[in-house]
Amino acid sequence: YFFQIIILITTRNYYLYAVLLVIGSVVINFLVAYYTNKLFPQIICRGKISDKKKQDIKVKLKGLMLNKVCQVSRNAFDSIFVSMFLGLAETAIYNNYYSIMNAVTSFLAIVSQSILGGVGNSVETESIKKNYFDMIKINFIYMWISGVCTVCLLCLYQPFTQVFFGKDMVLSINAVILFCIYFYVLKMGDIRSVYVHANGLWWENKYRSIIEAISNLALNYFLGKYFGIYGIITATLISLFFINFLWGSGIIFKYYFIDISIKEYYGLHFLYAITTIIACWITYNICELINIAGIVGLFFRLVICMILPNIIFILFYRKTKEYKAAMPWLIKKITE
Repeated sequence: YFFQIIILITTRNYYLYAVLLVIGSVVINFLVAYYTNKLFPQIICRGKISDKKKQDIKVKLKGLMLNKVCQVSRNAFDSIFVSMFLGLAETAIYNNYYSIMNAVTSFLAIVSQSILGGVGNSVETESIKKNYFDMIKINFIYMWISGVCTVCLLCLYQPFTQVFFGKDMVLSINAVILFCIYFYVLKMGDIRSVYVHANGLWWENKYRSIIEAISNLALNYFLGKYFGIYGIITATLISLFFINFLWGSGIIFKYYFIDISIKEYYGLHFLYAITTIIACWITYNICELINIAGIVGLFFRLVICMILPNIIFILFYRKTKEYKAAMPWLIKKITE
């Protein structure tokens, strides 16, 4: 990373920077392999596995590869079509907004990735109903956090961009709303994806991954051509909601949560979405009353965004069975 920064500052040559990305990845992988062997010399690969197991691994890896390509293609397609239809200046502005959203997404990815090992162990040792109950409980907490993050994005996007990037780099409030919906819909499938990975259902998701990437490409072209940046974000939203969330959720209920109705799962997400919309509307209107510019105004907005949505969520959820199951469990985990 140090050498990449030096190359960018001294040469301003993106091609050299791109070459260093590849070289850096290779060097890091070699270093990881070296230190792994040094720190854990007792762990040695030995023995053989059956041809049937090898074939199963190959099939799962193909499905996983398709899934990863689909994920990477989302923003890549968006940036390409923003550049094609609106120019490089608009692409820079779009990427600023996407980078802010992606930073929050990366923070939440820590949560989802940290529970993967535990979920994998639970899938092997617990009943399907127990795992479904755990998924609903974890998903409730995760969507609560995602809801607060969505409120923060809606209320802080514009002042943050003005302070750190300048007023010329600000998109309209309509684009901000679309980015917030984009973020929230993306988070709706995260906990479900953890259970997909824990069960190794990548090959079962192969058609979903392929069709999501193709539909995103086609929708980006047609909607971006006529509606600009709004169309491009909407295109990703459509493929995310209908193909990634609805279809993807159906797959895990078909292959793992076999005897459990998916209606409750969809209904809970509908409740979470409505509550988040209400929290966004109330918090945004209160934040708009703050006439203080700069970092000070940004700080006051942040304080409101961290307190008010949580109060709203408690008022809405306090009598639900998900709240009653999740909160004692969460408090116990934190205090252990």
